Amino acid sequence: MVKSLVDIIKSSKFIRAAGVALALSTAILPIVSSANETSTEHEQSSQEVRPISELWVINSEGRNEPRMMEGNVHAYYDWSPDGKKIVYTKVTPLYGYPPGFNDLSIYVTSIETLEKCRLVFGENYPESIGNPIWSPNGEQIAYIMGHRWWGDGPIPTQDSGIYMMNPDGTEKRKIVDGENKPDFNKYAWSFDGTEIAYQSHFKLSKVEIDSSSEENEPTELLDRCNFFSWANQSYDLVYVSSIIDVGPPLKSKSLISIICGNGENKEFFFEANKILGMVWSPEDRYIAFSGRTIEKEDNDIIITDREGKICYVVDTKFNDSQPTWSQDGKEISFVSNKTGNGDIYVFSLEDESIRQLTFSEHEERLPQWSPDGENIAYLLEKEIKE
Repeated sequence: MVKSLVDIIKSSKFIRAAGVALALSTAILPIVSSANETSTEHEQSSQEVRPISELWVINSEGRNEPRMMEGNVHAYYDWSPDGKKIVYTKVTPLYGYPPGFNDLSIYVTSIETLEKCRLVFGENYPESIGNPIWSPNGEQIAYIMGHRWWGDGPIPTQDSGIYMMNPDGTEKRKIVDGENKPDFNKYAWSFDGTEIAYQSHFKLSKVEIDSSSEENEPTELLDRCNFFSWANQSYDLVYVSSIIDVGPPLKSKSLISIICGNGENKEFFFEANKILGMVWSPEDRYIAFSGRTIEKEDNDIIITDREGKICYVVDTKFNDSQPTWSQDGKEISFVSNKTGNGDIYVFSLEDESIRQLTFSEHEERLPQWSPDGENIAYLLEKEIKE
């Protein structure tokens, strides 16, 4: 089997597939070659340009220069509930292998000392590993083990699913089986840490967390869900269930629904053809999302109440996306391409002012407030030559 895969690689018949939200292309295979071949391949790869994402932290008021926490991070990261650490997936290229072959390992880093600890060792798994998220009480870290991509699609593996472990990397166990599915689009803890909701192939399900068992039977909530967000103080869950074309003239409306923990479900339409990044405010009073109305070409940050009434519109006259709330609910950080590339901005609900926080020439994305509101972490995308 290994020989046939190597033959595929050498004949350039494999296609490096782009990683989905929670799974990167990765494989770890032995490649047998002569010393000259290895040297030639390394010289060629050293001339290649490789995109990377660096993890940075900046004071939320912009009072100091940003600090780089890690040099090559994959897609997602998360603050610990006490704000002292960040957990993330680190990407390490495997030299001597074709481009796109990486070691994905989960690390946790101290904000103060930058001391790192590797929790999940990527070379032990042929699957993709990523999207670690702390439990609300900080006693567990959940993460995804996805599928390895090869050629035109994923290779099913027995170990795919959602896992949990202690913050020191011990006692790993599977809580949701991947069932040979290629990806989990998104997952999130409930506010009290007793359940995890997850989205796979547009279906939304949840599973109870039971420390006494390996895997629990999931409960399907919806057979169609585009995006969802779980509330911070209740079991209320908001989601975009459908996009409806109406006319003439042709327009699109997104149906936003709230599944309430008390059974009083709500629905409202928002006239937009694109909704992304839905997040509840800390006190569950507002819902923020990135939306594009019919008359505009760029996304704005829309803030509504629980009834669907628009309370604030954050509009830089350019594309605005990826909203995240400060812990006190008074500000929102977001990404805008106002300067020509993605920078981090902060919007104040009190005076509706907007301030720019980052000023680099690179793309910055996925801002996330620290639990104490003092700092904002983000990813900076750049290209390096190797």
